[in-house]
Amino acid sequence: MAKQEIQKDIDEDMSAEEALLEIHDEEFETVRLTLRQKLTVGATILISFIIFSAVVFLPLDLVVRAVLAKYSRMMRIDFMSLDLNLFEPDKISGLKIFLPDGSSIQAEEIQSQLGYREMMIGHPHGTLNVQNFDVSMSSFACVFRSISTAVDLQDVMESLDRWKGELQVRTGPIDITSLPVEGLPIPINAADVKISSLIINAKFNEGRITLNGTSIKSNVFDITVSGTGRLSAGLTATRLETVVCLTPKPDLENINNVLFGLYLAGGGTAGGRLCLNVTGTPGSPQFKKASE
Repeated sequence: MAKQEIQKDIDEDMSAEEALLEIHDEEFETVRLTLRQKLTVGATILISFIIFSAVVFLPLDLVVRAVLAKYSRMMRIDFMSLDLNLFEPDKISGLKIFLPDGSSIQAEEIQSQLGYREMMIGHPHGTLNVQNFDVSMSSFACVFRSISTAVDLQDVMESLDRWKGELQVRTGPIDITSLPVEGLPIPINAADVKISSLIINAKFNEGRITLNGTSIKSNVFDITVSGTGRLSAGLTATRLETVVCLTPKPDLENINNVLFGLYLAGGGTAGGRLCLNVTGTPGSPQFKKASE
């Protein structure tokens, strides 16, 4: 009798285990896709492959050239090579821009780490490095041997007074090859000035620009710029509230005695410096000696 009861318990336990296994198998039953679902998955994979191949293998320089050709009436843009990358800096070699008035801008090489998404929404962020940047206009021409730019701006698709963020520009030597024959407020020729570096520190916020830390180093003066400006929709209408300080080089009198004389006449001293309050607009500035 005891053996029969034990056997009955064993049979009941086995039945319970078999029932649990059947439930488990039902929960993890193999999912079978319909023909329509299979076609949808296949089409998605195919489209993804085509888009990826287009980004990686399509000759984008030909596409860009075709787009730029539409704007040939406003300006002519050409380049030697274009290398756009998803994970490495973009590179443009032999860039040339020609304007209808005869002005031109050329760059030997440009490397950009500006994010595509950020630029599309008007918030450029990243770095831009340029080698041998040549600017040529009717009465002025110069060559920047190198330019390093750090950009962190917002709302650049809006008017200038809506910009926010920071822009930093640092250059190597600048070769001035041509200056206007007339109209300059000081007697100086292109060969007289050798700029070793230019630094621009610009901060934009609530319709104002701050220029503290901006400087120019040359063979005649070291120049620093500080202060602010009230921005408007265009740069030409910006109101300046800045201080510009000029420190002459020790041998300025030998390099350009006329320029040194003007510096003394303006209130500067040998071995010292001359600071000027600069107000007005960039196109029509007003100068007044600042008290230090």
